[in-house]
Amino acid sequence: WVKDAKTELEAAAVLLRRSEASYRLAEARLAAETGLVAAHLQPTSDIHLSLQLEGRSIDLDKEIFLLQRRAQPLRESLDQAMARGDHAGAQRMLEELVALTHRLWSLGVVDDTANFHTNYGYVGKQLILFDIGELIDDPVRLQAERAAPKLLRKKGMAWLMRKYPPLAEHLRRAFMLN
Repeated sequence: WVKDAKTELEAAAVLLRRSEASYRLAEARLAAETGLVAAHLQPTSDIHLSLQLEGRSIDLDKEIFLLQRRAQPLRESLDQAMARGDHAGAQRMLEELVALTHRLWSLGVVDDTANFHTNYGYVGKQLILFDIGELIDDPVRLQAERAAPKLLRKKGMAWLMRKYPPLAEHLRRAFMLN
């Protein structure tokens, strides 16, 4: 699904470059919005830390890694609120999703995946975008997203319409009001 890639290896290389650019964008501008604690995207020699994992020592200077706060997916949070009968709480979560999306846009960033039910979640009371592999910094895409949010056309919205139709309508209205 990578345009102009002739082989799987070419497609993988393009996807890797896109992901790395997305991680760098998150590191530079979206640490709070993504729960990103650290992005170590190339080997270094100045961390001087090792990680003990399953009986082996990992030299963090030699590894490429992202460290993010652990979030509970929005889908689980919505299911829990609805199971408690907290319809207003579920609506607030969706309003927070709209607010976070607008925040990303205000920073010039679009989330190309836009699967909010699995890629966004809560760290305590803060909603974050934790799948940071498909962030785009493109003014043309930003204008398109503002005009017709992809988030309303993706798997998360389909899930919400199937499971909680009134919440899906609330989300759609919330985007139209802002």
